[in-house]
Amino acid sequence: MVNTQPLEEVEFLTHLGTIVDNLGGSDKDVKIRIGKARTAFNMMGQFGKQETSCSRPKYKHSTHLPGNNTANALYHSNSVTDYTTLIWQDPSLAGWECRTSYRWFIEHKPSLGLLRVKVEQQESLIVDSGYIYNTAINGGRLGVFAYNQTGAIWSDLLYSCTERENKALYLNGSSYGTLGNLSSLGIEKSFTVEGWINLPIGYSSAKLPFVCSNSSDFCVYIENGNLHTQIGSRIVSGSTILPANNWTHIASVYNAQGKSCQCI
Repeated sequence: MVNTQPLEEVEFLTHLGTIVDNLGGSDKDVKIRIGKARTAFNMMGQFGKQETSCSRPKYKHSTHLPGNNTANALYHSNSVTDYTTLIWQDPSLAGWECRTSYRWFIEHKPSLGLLRVKVEQQESLIVDSGYIYNTAINGGRLGVFAYNQTGAIWSDLLYSCTERENKALYLNGSSYGTLGNLSSLGIEKSFTVEGWINLPIGYSSAKLPFVCSNSSDFCVYIENGNLHTQIGSRIVSGSTILPANNWTHIASVYNAQGKSCQCI
């Protein structure tokens, strides 16, 4: 009783923001606080899923050993001087969902400076960097890194090295490339040299090289309007006059097994 007034007996009361039961315990208060914390973390997870995590290929400088500074530099969304350089960032800022599997595809050709990153969720492509060219990355270690995410699981990690990549050159009439001699090229199997050519009106009937080695033991050229291929001392000629002021596809096909060559 207080001032002769009886007090009402209740099952729970709130004192200084804490819920206490009639036995002096606070189990209900603890459960409520855990529920509020769970709700807050779920909201943070939705925020992070939408904006804070996305695909960002980076170039790591080799001047620093692995450590906290390197880990933080990899985690940050921008470049960090002397540690990392941001190469590309997903413009859609597509985030990651918890308990969701993703498939990563990383294509890297150091000799070309080519890099591409693709991410799939189930059968849907959600990230594609397209072809990025950066000749500063000419090799390094291949592996995975998860920053403060102990629940991340990596599986079916596979890699392959392609021995040879088909390539093409665009020459504007004044630019050119040089090749060694036929033996130094080390071509021992059948091959095809092809391209598109646009000859000017009134082009010369003299020898116009298309692809030739420095020693001229291999040469694809145009002379008197015809396509010719020279391999060693043997010369094979095409039978079609190439038109002027028109893009024409030409090809020289060498069959190593039959030791024969054909101009197309």
